[in-house]
Amino acid sequence: MPPVLFRILFTTALLLIAAISIFLLANPSRYIRRSRNPWMEDTPWMRIQLRAVGLVFCLLVLMVVSGSLSHDSQSSVFRGFSDNILVALWLAFACVWVCGILSLVAWRFIAVRVWVRQHFPSEELESPAWERRMTITFSVLLLLIVASAFLMAAAGLHPSQLPENQNG
Repeated sequence: MPPVLFRILFTTALLLIAAISIFLLANPSRYIRRSRNPWMEDTPWMRIQLRAVGLVFCLLVLMVVSGSLSHDSQSSVFRGFSDNILVALWLAFACVWVCGILSLVAWRFIAVRVWVRQHFPSEELESPAWERRMTITFSVLLLLIVASAFLMAAAGLHPSQLPENQNG
């Protein structure tokens, strides 16, 4: 495969993944309505899970782009930013899995279901205001992750700058 064709296909694939991840982050209910998957009901919990997947995919695209740009750049800040985004991607991925499994286990207990239904009535969870709050929450979380990765890289705090394990 010629390098130009590879670059075009790679860029197209990244743009497609970025568009899907932003779409999942901003409007998961529209994605659920379009996909017509019988295992994926349009519930508030499913929309939160899709937003988390969108957050992880946004970090994945950002990591790939920053990694490829830092490879061409001589800037230590760019390399540190790429390293910090990689760490954030791993942490976000692990948190999404752990929270998903814990919620699945917790939902088996009747006391948890009763508490959730008392504190979060279905009318509130289905309202557009709730959807806006969740969209803003996950978007701000993504911006905080990116900003902290950049600020830590600018301060020289990234995994490649950590001291080596010295056995003495």
